[in-house]
Amino acid sequence: VKEEKSTVSEVFEKVSLNHLTLKNRLVRSATWEGIGRNDGSLPEEAYDIYRELAKGGIGAIITGFTSVALHDYYFEGMMRLCDDALIPQYINLPASSMKRMCRSLPRLPLADITATKTAGMCRESRMK
Repeated sequence: VKEEKSTVSEVFEKVSLNHLTLKNRLVRSATWEGIGRNDGSLPEEAYDIYRELAKGGIGAIITGFTSVALHDYYFEGMMRLCDDALIPQYINLPASSMKRMCRSLPRLPLADITATKTAGMCRESRMK
């Protein structure tokens, strides 16, 4: 077995992963921004974050924790693509980084249904 040596310069080279091509191998991992609104919509601050990350030169951004469930209140401030009316906002999120050839990859976790129900009930009682 021939062992290939990597060099630091490879980090900055274009790479393809199946059908996804990145301008380099620098990837911002999924983090917690905590900026999602209660209805799942995004504030302008979300777009600013992704634009700034792309401006820094990274090849890809894995988005923050984004649920697709209507009643998933696992964390306060969680981004939630839970309604078709929100699609334009979430399409514009990666578009804000694409101008700099930075790809966005959604982090779509599936929370434990028990935790989700419990968190949702706690949240509902706080809203009253």
